[in-house]
Amino acid sequence: MDVPNCIWSGGFEVNKNNSFHINMRDSLGKCFFLRVEITLRGATYRVSFSNTDQLPPPFRIDNFSKVPVVFTQHGVAEPRLRTEVKPMTSLDYAWDEPTLPPFITLTVKGAGSSEVNCNMNDFQDNRQLYYENFIYIAATYTFSGLQKGTGRPVASNKAVTCAELVLDVSPKTQRVILKKKEPGKRSQLWRMTGTGMLAHEGSSVPHNPNRPPAARSTEGSAILDIAGLAAVTDNRYEPLMLRKPDRRRSTTQTWSFREGKLTCGLRGLVVQAKGGLSGLFDGAEVVLGPDTSMELLGPVLPEQQFINQKMRPGSGMLSIRVIPDGPTRALQITDFSQRKSDRSSYELDELPVTEQELQKLKNPDREQELEVLVKLEGGIGLSLINKVPEELVFASLTGINVHYTQLATSHMLELSIQDVQVDNQLIGTTQPFMLYVTPLSNENEAIEMGPAVQVNAVELPSKSALTNIYKHLMITAQRFTVQIEEKLLLKLLSFFGYDQAESEVEKYDENLHEKTVEQGGTPIRYYFENLKISIPQIKLSVFTSNKLPLDLKALKSTLGFPLIRFEDAVINLDPFTRVHPYETKEFIINDVLKHFQEELLSQAARILGSVDFLGNPMGLLNDVSEGVTGLIKYGNVGGLIRNVTHGVSNSAAKVRK
Repeated sequence: MDVPNCIWSGGFEVNKNNSFHINMRDSLGKCFFLRVEITLRGATYRVSFSNTDQLPPPFRIDNFSKVPVVFTQHGVAEPRLRTEVKPMTSLDYAWDEPTLPPFITLTVKGAGSSEVNCNMNDFQDNRQLYYENFIYIAATYTFSGLQKGTGRPVASNKAVTCAELVLDVSPKTQRVILKKKEPGKRSQLWRMTGTGMLAHEGSSVPHNPNRPPAARSTEGSAILDIAGLAAVTDNRYEPLMLRKPDRRRSTTQTWSFREGKLTCGLRGLVVQAKGGLSGLFDGAEVVLGPDTSMELLGPVLPEQQFINQKMRPGSGMLSIRVIPDGPTRALQITDFSQRKSDRSSYELDELPVTEQELQKLKNPDREQELEVLVKLEGGIGLSLINKVPEELVFASLTGINVHYTQLATSHMLELSIQDVQVDNQLIGTTQPFMLYVTPLSNENEAIEMGPAVQVNAVELPSKSALTNIYKHLMITAQRFTVQIEEKLLLKLLSFFGYDQAESEVEKYDENLHEKTVEQGGTPIRYYFENLKISIPQIKLSVFTSNKLPLDLKALKSTLGFPLIRFEDAVINLDPFTRVHPYETKEFIINDVLKHFQEELLSQAARILGSVDFLGNPMGLLNDVSEGVTGLIKYGNVGGLIRNVTHGVSNSAAKVRK
């Protein structure tokens, strides 16, 4: 990536496995993304950077409203990181500061709006954002010379049709006059109350934008009324002015816009410029007088044409919610009064396609549907035989049920295995069972009727060939008993190629992974709304062997650790749970292995509690015996000292732990 005037991104942690986008901006605030992947390899954290051209963004701001909104990551104070999203547009986003909490702060641009913080991980929360949306009371005729949409004059600027006159209030007399429209001028702003009063914003105390507009009262506000104390009589014009709310004057304090005119509770009277058409000028007085269009049954006269112009479009209240759209979390902003059906009319090129809209576009042809049911009550058996040949283990899986459904909108898999057992097939073994479902310890224990292993997965359509989307993947297992015999373990390691020469290992190219990725292009990534792997409990036993063949002894010496003899160590494992991960297959597998490895290490006390006194006496004796054997056979005094020292230190270390 080579971007001129690009500014540094926020800092991020490099001491734990993770994968995310980082956001860099240029001097104009435009966002540029890079993908960061952090993995632990041995004792080294490996940080790799890649482009995001073929990856969906982590977040998207969808502004379906008619007002511009400004957002920033909560806790970020730099003004340059405040970003505007124009009405009816969308914007991709990634965190400016990846180490801060996942909250976005929203306001409406220049509207004195409230401020809301949205948790981008919470799909259940619906928030409301309020903004000031007052009205101007405009003399319609004085805007008729302007082009719609642009506001540019089509006639002379001096023409009355381009005067842009609205109701204003003289601060000295409190009388209502016509003045040229000035955006944001408080003396020209009004709001219609629920009872039909026109409250003058310029004479009111500015309200708290975090309170909804409906909660505001007219107490302390001045409202539109007439100057006279009594009702207007026929053929008389009464000036307009501000007064305090008074129930007794409800007829002259209640207003409505009808047929392009502003009327009160007195029939036949409308608001108009004093002096007729010639009275439409800056500073002219505004009065309440007879409606001549009713008398003459003709069109509304120009001086009597008044409409309300919203200061900003929309209702003044926005609805905010976060929804998942595949790997992208979309923050949707809609006007509260806007119906959902309105959004479906937008062109697909202009607005992003949500998961639900994508499913609607899919052809629901029944020929695309497929359902597969497989039931194997007797199950299947698998034998592992090495090159000797010698059978090592026999695995039996019984009560297998597979239910696969393929629809236009999803692929669903339900797999269950009622019982799993792996037998140790070595001749002369003392532990015939390597793995089996733990039986109930007593009759009072709750009976678990579930199968030994369950898999439930739902795959959804993806818009990208490099992204596989899963609504969920759940793998659940029952409690298992595992009995590991040292001789069988070493034979299995040899079978899977662990005994390759150290010289070959040293020749391993550390950059092989990077080269593979470069040659194979961008790797496929997997997104899960929910990913859970649950193995609640393992009862673990390890049995060491005193006499091993030379090839297995050589293999054992390369392991780097001696096995400890223990029995029936009960290990409770927390499930592996991830919400909305979007990673490569290798990253997810490494993350799963790392989780359960840490779970096993955290349960070391339980394992050591199953070891005899002095921590690891069998390991100590084995180390000493191996050292003595080396001394007798090869005269290796150093080997004896090394093995005895290792055995004592290892045993003592186990006791200390």
